[in-house]
Amino acid sequence: MEKYTYSIDLKGKKTRLTPETGWNQTQFSSSFNYYINTVSNTTTPPATTLYGPTRKAIRVLEDNAALKEQLSAYTIAPKEFVQIPAADQQTLLNGWIMKPVTFDPNRTYPVVITQYSGPNSQQARKSWSLDWLNFLTQEGFVVACVDPRGTGARGEEFRKCTYMQLGKIESEDMIAAGRWLASQSYIDAGKVSIWGWSYGGYNVLMSMSRGN
Repeated sequence: MEKYTYSIDLKGKKTRLTPETGWNQTQFSSSFNYYINTVSNTTTPPATTLYGPTRKAIRVLEDNAALKEQLSAYTIAPKEFVQIPAADQQTLLNGWIMKPVTFDPNRTYPVVITQYSGPNSQQARKSWSLDWLNFLTQEGFVVACVDPRGTGARGEEFRKCTYMQLGKIESEDMIAAGRWLASQSYIDAGKVSIWGWSYGGYNVLMSMSRGN
């Protein structure tokens, strides 16, 4: 759920080029001597830095300091990273949960599952985001995100198991995730919903029709 950039020499020695923890996206010059890296994590907006041939930072191009200061005035629900049993009851699916900002463990809340679920995609990752899902947590919703089997960054077998049967395993895993969420003490089991766009919209319909 984190992403880094490495170099590797002809003897197989691997060197990490991105020192900051989180989700890194790197662009190299044509000579590969210089590179620009943008990094974020769940609590820190993207920062962009130029690096030189010795992997030393040359210049911070954007630190988003003004945004950080502005965000300090907001109450933002943190992401809690979890692993949820898949439909096969053997595989653990990566995901995260955001609880209402006024969360009370003695209450139950409706939950919105957000997912894309397309082949080799990835939504459960430790990168920055601030959007309408955060707004839902301010309106009393739990928001959960799950990456079913067929998504990326979990190895070849995990990614390719949906080949020639797109929508079957993904919807089974999302149904299992919905039932797992419904079993949690703070979830209103009668108010479990699912949302997605594009391929995720297809998987919404598959999950709702196959999961009753």
